[in-house]
Amino acid sequence: MKRILSIFIVMTMILGLLAGCGANTGNDTGSNTNGDEKTPERLTMYIGVVEEQALRIAQEFEKATGIKVDFVRMSGGEILGRVRAEKDNPKASIWYGGPADSFVAAIGITFMHNGLRHIEEGFENIQVVAPEDGTWYSTAAVGIIEGAPELEAAKMFVDWALTKDAQEIGQQFGSYQFPTNPDAKVPEQAKPLADVKLNPYDLEWSGENRAQLVEKWDNMIKDTKKEQ
Repeated sequence: MKRILSIFIVMTMILGLLAGCGANTGNDTGSNTNGDEKTPERLTMYIGVVEEQALRIAQEFEKATGIKVDFVRMSGGEILGRVRAEKDNPKASIWYGGPADSFVAAIGITFMHNGLRHIEEGFENIQVVAPEDGTWYSTAAVGIIEGAPELEAAKMFVDWALTKDAQEIGQQFGSYQFPTNPDAKVPEQAKPLADVKLNPYDLEWSGENRAQLVEKWDNMIKDTKKEQ
């Protein structure tokens, strides 16, 4: 395995920008699919992408649908904790962005697109590498939160988020993932990563065992620090 003596970043690769997931049932305070009802006016989201990208997503969705977006930007782990805490009384209807299994990366391990962005920002002591025997990947997700208070607006957002235009927004803000929509443009910065060897990845198993995986990783990092 190739070793980097500056800042060593072992990468996991993010192949997809968006995949619809999550429950599709909930409460709707704005509208329903009946054509006689008015269009929903607002949508509340928890969002796990960079702030600038989040703002553009909100603006473009409002432009496309007329629905005003209120969002809170957090990490995937923070969003997961918030959704669990609010399970009996959801405050948001959409969870947008972040790996589908909500695995939280630690220092020294990150997604390849994060490394590409940091290099563009001028960090000269970073190299994007992957193990020769393969790396794993994750598909970023968008999902409707169970019990969503703005269900119809949430459905409209998921449909919009899977479009070509929506999936090309991230690359304008240094998020160089491979889109899942085949009509969307692949970022030039990401094209050299297209041939990286990928290992099999069980998304369902990873999601079900997320807590144990994070705890095991935290313990490994603690043990490593004690040895230094």
